[in-house]
Amino acid sequence: MSAPLREPSWLSCFRSKAPPSEVARAWLHDLSPSEREEAKADAPSARAKLRQSLTSSGCPEIREDAANGYVYTAAVLRAADEVLGIPPPKARGNLRGAASGDGAPVGSRCVLSGDGNKAGSLGLWWSDFQTACRPFELLERGITHRLNMAAEVVKKFPADIEGIETLHVPMRDAFSNEREVNEGSVDEWAEQLGQALEILRRLRDAGASVNVSCQMGKNRSAAAVLVWMCSEAGWKLEEAVEHLRGITALACGNPYLIEAVAKFLNVDADVPLNPAGDQGHWICISPPGTPTATQAPVVDLAEVAAKAEAQLAGTAQTEEEAAGEELSDLFAGICIKLFGRSLGTGPTMALAARHDIAGVILISPFTSIKDLFHGQ
Repeated sequence: MSAPLREPSWLSCFRSKAPPSEVARAWLHDLSPSEREEAKADAPSARAKLRQSLTSSGCPEIREDAANGYVYTAAVLRAADEVLGIPPPKARGNLRGAASGDGAPVGSRCVLSGDGNKAGSLGLWWSDFQTACRPFELLERGITHRLNMAAEVVKKFPADIEGIETLHVPMRDAFSNEREVNEGSVDEWAEQLGQALEILRRLRDAGASVNVSCQMGKNRSAAAVLVWMCSEAGWKLEEAVEHLRGITALACGNPYLIEAVAKFLNVDADVPLNPAGDQGHWICISPPGTPTATQAPVVDLAEVAAKAEAQLAGTAQTEEEAAGEELSDLFAGICIKLFGRSLGTGPTMALAARHDIAGVILISPFTSIKDLFHGQ
């Protein structure tokens, strides 16, 4: 009879509400020597894995903290930043970091390394739009091509420089409460993902290294990367999604884009929605009318929505609204600002477009894409 699995000491510290710095140090100490080296070499990914481990632990303390606005979890993650050497976020004028989630890397990430730009080998990198607009930074990483998957930024890309060529598959990111609308989007996206795969295959034949991007670096670019991983690199869809979510927070956040990937690949996959750790699951989308390359307004959609509803109904703030605002501590320093309000998808997207929101996060009562489809 096998012995029961021992709870990691860092999780025990978390459950006992130890000082956040103690939890962070215990977590780093619990890593194996090789894992510790990897964490120091790629601190943002290590931090993202810690967050994922916390939210997926299922312990009652994380659920309790979720109900309290993730205040303690956020403090632990900030302490992890300190022990990993991640500097606190700070304003940088008009140059934003990747809209990829708190602690996510500012820069392109290597998903699959190529073989030194040799014909028949493809180096695959992944980023948001702002990173893709820094071609000299891409050149330093050996990247030769940019593949943009976002329709709304096609005309915003800076001109190519010597050594960098830009290609576009202009996809839109959308999510609706109407099943028929979503089904039409899935068909459209599946066709466009086929176009992206053909481009990537041509680039592989040329021995290229390509950075795939979209507005947030989460959904459309991730869909193209998933198609390559599953079609050409032998990954299963569920495993590939989990891998990308380990790289970038809230990645693969539009369930209908994942359904389009599954349809294109002709696979029956049960991909979970991003776990929110509070009995709900995250859906993350880019609305139309997103910011320009030189403007980066950070707007708290919860506040905007509260004002809009107050004008209509004149109601006082409820406990749910207050809890939504408290979530801001968990997402400190990122450019995506939306906190749980029951506005409905349409009004939410309209507010997002009007106020130049770069990303929208919804919380679903369903746990997987299949459950979401059946629930509609």
